[in-house]
Amino acid sequence: MSTKKLYEVLILILFIQVVCLAQTSAEKSEILKYITADDLLSTVKYLSSEELGGRLGGSPGYYKAAEYAASKFKEYGLKPAANGDYFQRFNVEYNEILPPNILNLIIDGKTVKKYELGKDYVYRGFTGSGNLTADVVFCGYGISRPDIGYDDYADIDVKNKVVMVFKYNPGWKINDNNWRENYPRYKAKIAKDHGARGILFVSLPNDKNPQKTIGSVMHGEGDQDEDFPQIHIDIPIANDFLQLTQYNLSDLQTLIDSAKQSHSVDLQVSVEISVTAKYKKNKETVNII
Repeated sequence: MSTKKLYEVLILILFIQVVCLAQTSAEKSEILKYITADDLLSTVKYLSSEELGGRLGGSPGYYKAAEYAASKFKEYGLKPAANGDYFQRFNVEYNEILPPNILNLIIDGKTVKKYELGKDYVYRGFTGSGNLTADVVFCGYGISRPDIGYDDYADIDVKNKVVMVFKYNPGWKINDNNWRENYPRYKAKIAKDHGARGILFVSLPNDKNPQKTIGSVMHGEGDQDEDFPQIHIDIPIANDFLQLTQYNLSDLQTLIDSAKQSHSVDLQVSVEISVTAKYKKNKETVNII
């Protein structure tokens, strides 16, 4: 969705919510005098501005947004929920990702492509740190379930390499068994347990609308691996990494899905990765109540 469309949707939602609260036509007319598209758009632009840095819970940008919201509540005469304070404090996992940011494709020891953060790739919200150059292997859905007869790691060596896997699980099952590997954190753990040094997630190319790169903090439960880079790359970048093989990404998904069998591939290329992340298990953040 474009930024313009996102603004329009948010404005519409705010407009509907406020108007629906009014009980009479007179009340609606009174309320609408105080609602303008310019004011609503100004609020959305501020909350989505670079100054607030994405508003990750516990970050300086998040607290700026929280202070802004609390000041508006006070201006509108809303009472704080408890102890004269609009802030409800609690702890969250927190991961601050710092520059420099490097993702390069290496072929025969030479850098052939340098990728742009935010355009070609993003770090997962709970990426670990790492400075490395390593060979890349494709490992399907990143699933290791020999107990049910499916293992993307069964016939390929990933030790000291970076694995490329589909971010999502298959749309099919084996003998009605549900996949456990629902979140990136779990797939990253599987990769590291097999000896990998980092992981590249990629969306499913054969989906009707493949997901664009996303650095979400919806990462799944478990312990943070602070030394294991986790990156979401765009589909064209994944195909760059496949250029020395006989496949493109869509071919590989089709092969795996049609046979319901793993089809892992040594890509014969390397990747250079540099990322620094500062992780805190418990970082205070707030709700506005």
